[in-house]
Amino acid sequence: KELSHAILEAITDVIPADHAYLLLHDLERDKLSVVCQRESNGRLESVDESFLSRSILQHVRQKSEAILSHDTRLDSRFGGESLVDMSPHSVMGVPMMGRNGLQGIIYLVKIGVTRAYQREDLRFLAAIAYSAGMSIENRRLLDRSLRQERMAAIGMAAASLSHCVKNILTGLEGSVSLMRMGLDSNDHSLINAAWEILAKNHRRLSALMLDLL
Repeated sequence: KELSHAILEAITDVIPADHAYLLLHDLERDKLSVVCQRESNGRLESVDESFLSRSILQHVRQKSEAILSHDTRLDSRFGGESLVDMSPHSVMGVPMMGRNGLQGIIYLVKIGVTRAYQREDLRFLAAIAYSAGMSIENRRLLDRSLRQERMAAIGMAAASLSHCVKNILTGLEGSVSLMRMGLDSNDHSLINAAWEILAKNHRRLSALMLDLL
């Protein structure tokens, strides 16, 4: 998430926006989610999605192409859905693409058509979004690799622990059997030997439990 905040901050430093969003695409669930938002006065901790047009997002997502709307109220491409009850504003929606498809969307809003975004703004944002998409994909690949390494390490630790416990249980069972034989034959030397084995495996088990705490 900090990478997303850093990307959005860098973008709004060079392309002014009254409202800026960064959405990430969950590749497994095929779902877009807002992960961070900024306004002209800085970063927001809680997300306000009221300036997001679902029609614009759907267009960018399905076609994987950047889009510019000078005035969302009058833009016929979106069937009048785009924020009709709000003041006039322009919007840019740009996909962040990686080698494996859409990684997310950058969505910028400017209030007032007199300060509307222009084509050069869209080209600039698209160039930034390309680099951002590659960065996000690389971070996701790194995170996935780290998770796989952790899972492999957990699996190895579990196998080692299972082997250790099995050895201790085998020793305990052997000492119990040996003690039963000594008791049945009234052989004190056999009972003492069984007791030593039992005590040794008890110490091993206690040490193992302490290591796990």
